[in-house]
Amino acid sequence: MNRRLRNRHRWLTTSLAIVVPAALAAAILARPTMPVMEQLPDLGGLPAYDEDMTVLADEYVRIDTATMRFALLAAASAPERYAVEIRPQDSDVIRGADVLVYWWKMPARESETVPVNAHLLGRLAGTQTRRYALPAAARPGAGRLVFYSLGQRRLIEGEWPLPTERASR
Repeated sequence: MNRRLRNRHRWLTTSLAIVVPAALAAAILARPTMPVMEQLPDLGGLPAYDEDMTVLADEYVRIDTATMRFALLAAASAPERYAVEIRPQDSDVIRGADVLVYWWKMPARESETVPVNAHLLGRLAGTQTRRYALPAAARPGAGRLVFYSLGQRRLIEGEWPLPTERASR
């Protein structure tokens, strides 16, 4: 009886030693390929055009519990290219997890979610100064910056309408 069980165990172990690696190799070869991005998008905050910028407007605005300095900038060599610089004051931070900065061309807030046509500018991190390149449709006096907390899945109180040129406080 024991010899027969030993033989059966030996044959099962030998067959599993052959079948399992072959099945694993077949499964790895059969899995679908994942698309790979050639280059990651830059969400670091610096505009793609790194050159001298002219300040068109400079304002202090209260967003949630933080006071922030907003500056509307234009490229010196190409005045139709705009950027915005956000500088939180001192230790003021927005109360929200994973705060994202969006620009959209809407007159006012209509909901508590970000619309599909909003442009993601990047993330806002703590008290660091960030500079974001604005999309081509953004012009002084057109559109606004809003802040969205990815962690709380809600818009944060406060927004910054893009000022007209030379508006300064």
